[in-house]
Amino acid sequence: MLFLRGLLGSLIFTCCLVVTLSNIVQAHPHGTSTLATSISVRPPPTFSLAPNPYWPAPPSTYRYGTWYVTYSSQTAYSYYADFQTDFGPLTNHSLADQDYDLGSYYFIGQENPTKLYYSSGIDTPRYTASQRHAKPYAYEAVYNFHGNYSLNDIYFCYEMLAWGDDTAGNAYFLAYETPRFETSADITIFSKSQAGPTNETLTELLDAVRKLDIAELNEYVPHVVALAQDSRRVGQAPAIDSCVGECENLDDPEP
Repeated sequence: MLFLRGLLGSLIFTCCLVVTLSNIVQAHPHGTSTLATSISVRPPPTFSLAPNPYWPAPPSTYRYGTWYVTYSSQTAYSYYADFQTDFGPLTNHSLADQDYDLGSYYFIGQENPTKLYYSSGIDTPRYTASQRHAKPYAYEAVYNFHGNYSLNDIYFCYEMLAWGDDTAGNAYFLAYETPRFETSADITIFSKSQAGPTNETLTELLDAVRKLDIAELNEYVPHVVALAQDSRRVGQAPAIDSCVGECENLDDPEP
């Protein structure tokens, strides 16, 4: 699974995400929305904490690696170019399953076209070991973000709503991001393809969101747009391997 301090210096990126892949359930209000093509989307757990046995969470390692942030209803993200996020396990923390969350991007039209901007933090799963078994629907694939360094005062949540492979075989996930800093909540799509999910998959994803029949989510759908991906970093090492400055020691949330 997607979050960032964008404008006003360095917009923060995070999300509350909940994702699902299943072809069992019929769409119904505030339940799991499933299409015939096996794409299914669950409501954000912050909206409904009712257990749903039909929602298989992705493996905890599913979101590891580099993802392109390709579509979003978040207006602040429209100022970014070549927006990517790196997720991976932390090694120096006592709580199991904590991950680093490193956003990297250019600003469209920035004076120095090669200067890369970063927003980093730590993702903590929203469950304890006991809660994970008691309420899997409410806690699986839900993360609390705590920014570090210049983002140390930033907290928010992202929840995976859907995940899987698009019709071209590229992995994706759909996330709901709670409000943070001076931005609204949003839905955002991450993909292993720089072009994002295929048009067929994108259309079906957004249709599945509509079928949940949740007013707030339906407000975001018309505002989901493609984000600028200009291939500026093709052939370069992932940001997590090449960044310098405040993202070099991601294991330290309060330096």
